[in-house]
Amino acid sequence: MRAVANAETAEMTKLAETTYRDVNIALANEYARYADRHGIDVLEVIEAANSQPYSHIH
Repeated sequence: MRAVANAETAEMTKLAETTYRDVNIALANEYARYADRHGIDVLEVIEAANSQPYSHIH
């Protein structure tokens, strides 16, 4: 965890972090729904995508 300048920055950091996580989970769920309809293994897709340096799908 990185130290920040003040409490307001810390609170906004928590907001950004949790929003990122929530959106990421929602996106993964949408991928799963699509994959299920098309006979694709979503876990394989996520594992392959996460092998890239800037992909972090939950």
